Amino acid sequence: MWKKIKNIYHFFIASLANFWHGSPSKNLIVIGITGTDGKTTTASLIHHILKSSGFSSSIISSIGAEINGRKYPLPFHVTTPPPFALQKFIKRAVAFKEKSYLVLEVTSHSLDQQRVFGINFEIGVITNITREHLDYHKTYENYIKAKTKLLEMSRIAVLNQDDESYELIKKELGEEGFKKLRRGWDVPIPNGETLKDVYNRTVPYYESEILPKLKDGKNVLVSAHGNSLRALVKYLDGLSDSDVENLEIATGEVIIYQIDENGKVVSKEIRKS
Repeated sequence: MWKKIKNIYHFFIASLANFWHGSPSKNLIVIGITGTDGKTTTASLIHHILKSSGFSSSIISSIGAEINGRKYPLPFHVTTPPPFALQKFIKRAVAFKEKSYLVLEVTSHSLDQQRVFGINFEIGVITNITREHLDYHKTYENYIKAKTKLLEMSRIAVLNQDDESYELIKKELGEEGFKKLRRGWDVPIPNGETLKDVYNRTVPYYESEILPKLKDGKNVLVSAHGNSLRALVKYLDGLSDSDVENLEIATGEVIIYQIDENGKVVSKEIRKS
């Protein structure tokens, strides 16, 4: 009971902080990273890649905050700052470039207590969920439930299919909720596209840019977003709308198609790295 009362308080403070600073995250592309292990490493790598690619990127993690190139220390053992401090950092991260990113390390405590309420997450990432922090969450299922809140707050979800938590996250989200996160054929992700929309973009590009090279006997390597690959496999394999919704392409999996001079699939091979 006391925990629920405290969470109501945290929710109120988070709402007030977001309102006070003018909901600054709506002017950023926010990438949230959570998980038992690898949060800081994953957040730091994404931040480094974005900066190296010429984008304006800021980061808030357990090793400190870097906002538009300026570094700020965080209190010891603090990963996700309190709401007012967090929203202040977010407001500072808004740059004048067209695309400004914020990589935010998010703890299960901050998710459960709703201290990150009001943040407009574009992408939510769960690295893994092991059986830790049960002194707070009490059960592994409660721990997963807290982590899953990040996905529910995000437009795009990134999961670790090799982790034991994957199936439990799917169960927590429910069939329809999971479909919305990974795009159903006619079910868009929140504020996003359906798989049908992705298909209608991917196939014309394949037919105009890739297929002519294949007909000429050239080899073409296609490396793309998972949903673009699902759309292309649907086209090449002739999958139904319902079948493509359940199509899984495993990590490290390579699909090799042989195409004849008429553009028809001659053979298909799946290799795993």
